[in-house]
Amino acid sequence: STLPDANVFTVPVILDTLAPTLSFEGLKDGKVVGEEVIYKRVGDEGSIVVLLEGEKINPLSNTLRENGNYVVTVKDEAGNFTEYKFKIPYKVSGMSVLVILLFLAAIGGGVYYFMHVKKNVVVR
Repeated sequence: STLPDANVFTVPVILDTLAPTLSFEGLKDGKVVGEEVIYKRVGDEGSIVVLLEGEKINPLSNTLRENGNYVVTVKDEAGNFTEYKFKIPYKVSGMSVLVILLFLAAIGGGVYYFMHVKKNVVVR
């Protein structure tokens, strides 16, 4: 027996295959430019997980400054995700270099002074 057309239903199915994304400041072509990376959600959905050196961290803000290898993943309820990998390298500031140079100069000056005094001291 055949069923009449009145019993046929059409149900539209929408398959979500679009992964959520993030936008970044301080990242260009996967490389860090500057001393920090700021990530922002594009759209309203998706949970964000941040790993630093393989360990999950909970940053207080969306600004990442600590040195190391990061993996930032945004995932939606349908299971679609986008993963971003980058490294914030250790950078020596100009002030740090200046302090180290002054320290080395002080040691060098101290060594020179004691060598000069030792050479010119006459014991009576």
